[in-house]
Amino acid sequence: MLYTKLSASALVLFKMLAFAAAMGLALAAAWTRCRSGLSAAVVTLVVGYSAHFFADMRPQMMTYLFLAALLLLLERDRSVPGSRARWLLPPLMLLWVNFHAGFMAGVTVLLATVVGEWVEARVLRKGQNGRPDGLQRDRWRRLLLPIGAALLATGVNPYGYSIYVYPFTLLRHNSMVNFVQEWFSPDFHASYLNGYQFCLFLVPALLLMSRRPKRPADLMLALFWAHQSLVSRRHVPIFLIVIVPLLAEHASGAAERLNEWMRSGLDAVESHQRARSGAWRLAATSALLVLVGLGIGKEAQGLPRGHLFEYSGGVSFFPQAACDFIERQGWSGRLYNEFDWGGYCIWRFYPRQQVFIDGRCEVYFQGAWENHQAVHYAQADWDQRLRDTRVDTLLINPDSYLNRVLPTSNEWTRVYGDPMALVFRRKHPFEP
Repeated sequence: MLYTKLSASALVLFKMLAFAAAMGLALAAAWTRCRSGLSAAVVTLVVGYSAHFFADMRPQMMTYLFLAALLLLLERDRSVPGSRARWLLPPLMLLWVNFHAGFMAGVTVLLATVVGEWVEARVLRKGQNGRPDGLQRDRWRRLLLPIGAALLATGVNPYGYSIYVYPFTLLRHNSMVNFVQEWFSPDFHASYLNGYQFCLFLVPALLLMSRRPKRPADLMLALFWAHQSLVSRRHVPIFLIVIVPLLAEHASGAAERLNEWMRSGLDAVESHQRARSGAWRLAATSALLVLVGLGIGKEAQGLPRGHLFEYSGGVSFFPQAACDFIERQGWSGRLYNEFDWGGYCIWRFYPRQQVFIDGRCEVYFQGAWENHQAVHYAQADWDQRLRDTRVDTLLINPDSYLNRVLPTSNEWTRVYGDPMALVFRRKHPFEP
């Protein structure tokens, strides 16, 4: 709707605002937890830098936004006396489930919060009589109704509670998981994952250095989403957002412990140390602002002038020239395309030409996915499958398996080629 009713720039603005809002809410959650503006800001900036590589003009941006909002509501409900933020959980989850299937991340946060509060009340923190602390007991009990209502609210969507089956259907489809790159494990040779690697090591380091109590819910969520992010890089930004409050609190705890160590044996010059501590905080804040300014400046220098949509959408990674050629021919009918190019081809050719497949994998699981895999890997019946689906045009990668067998086919002729893409046309196209 943003693209059709407004402009391409509206999509870019959506991406920027959604990511900025998510990081702003994460910052608020971090500050609510640790009450240290410096720790909250530093942690959020580190996480924001690590996660910004995953910001895209796609619906999962709403998951990042709702996830950060959920963390903030839970933090305020626990930390602010008299807060009723927990009653905002049901409407939040109702919105989330109708925006994106990533609402399951919210379900894990809610369940971990209830279980974690119960563990704190029953196991970790007990009163002087050995029984569960009253405040802890009341806290986990008062969460049961709003969190239960929030989970029930997720059933209010066009698919009802069967929507819970969707993530498992997707992840159990081995052919898809082993083919689509965003479901691959992270490639730690890639420089854009350096920040994520740093955060993976930062979590246990701060937990060891800090003397502040460790919340069971934090540990459960950090372990679960660390595992998920190592299995699939699609989950990296979820892991990064989930750990923001944990990192902020224990960064403050680590700073307190470091400060105690530095002040040990120096009580005689306490006032001098206090002045030095204030100067240190001022210097750290100034350095942080300088680094942020330099980072923004560096990013701004890399932005193209007047082509923000193309830059933000990564259009340079798609076969623009080959699609221009196809468009000039005025062809209609079915087009076979590489999986990664499906969305771009829809944008360029719909409704005149129908694509073979696009990134919405689950839409194609009832036969079309299998056809695509057979053709992609040039299996023995690849040509018959293209006949059965009445495909007249092929848009393929020069390094594809198909390009090895097409030169020997009597039904296809190459009509266009460049380093990024090749176009083949059936010699005798099907009747419209």
